[in-house]
Amino acid sequence: MKAFGGNLSECGIGRLSGGRGGCSDYGIVDVENKMGDALRNLENGCEFSMGVMDSWCDVCSRRWKEMRTSLDDLCRFAVLVTLTSHRIDDETWVRSVYKCLGGKNSIGGEWLWIFFSLA
Repeated sequence: MKAFGGNLSECGIGRLSGGRGGCSDYGIVDVENKMGDALRNLENGCEFSMGVMDSWCDVCSRRWKEMRTSLDDLCRFAVLVTLTSHRIDDETWVRSVYKCLGGKNSIGGEWLWIFFSLA
C-alpha cells in the first residue's frame, strides 16, 4: 500500500468496482456515508489491544458476523476495506484484524486470508 504513496485509488481499493451495482460501485466515501453505522460498529469492536488478542478478537469477530444480518458479503468487504484504509499505516493493527477475522470465521475466512496476505 505504501508503494502507492498513500493514494488508495491507484491500487483499486478506493473504488470497489465489479460492475454488479450495489456496494461494488461504492468508493470509500460512499461506504462512510451509507454504511457509517456498520463501519463505526466494526471499528469499535476491532480496537486492537496488545497482549489480549483473544478478548478483543472475540468482540471483533462477533461484530463482523453480526454484519451478515444487514449486509451482503460484498458490502461487508467494502466496510472492512474502508476501515483498513483508515488505519493503513498501522501495520500491526491491520495484520492483527485480518488474522483475527480470517481465523475466527469459517465462512469467508479464505478470502480474508488472501486479502490479509496482500496487506
